[in-house]
Amino acid sequence: MEKLRRQLADIGLSDENLREKVNSFFADGEPLVLERTIGEVNVRFDLEIQFTENDDLELLGYELWRPRSVDT
Repeated sequence: MEKLRRQLADIGLSDENLREKVNSFFADGEPLVLERTIGEVNVRFDLEIQFTENDDLELLGYELWRPRSVDT
């Protein structure tokens, strides 16, 4: 889990409940999602992770989702 934490910190993400979210991801198939506010926009990071040979976790990639602006 430490490798994953370091990789997430490199892209400015952290979560106190990361272990619980990872457990839900593997046990229940729940998406592994972290959110970060950039400026005034809440950005969602959908993470793709896998186990390493050392039974640690690593970040393979992520997809960013942000709300679309609505023109009125």
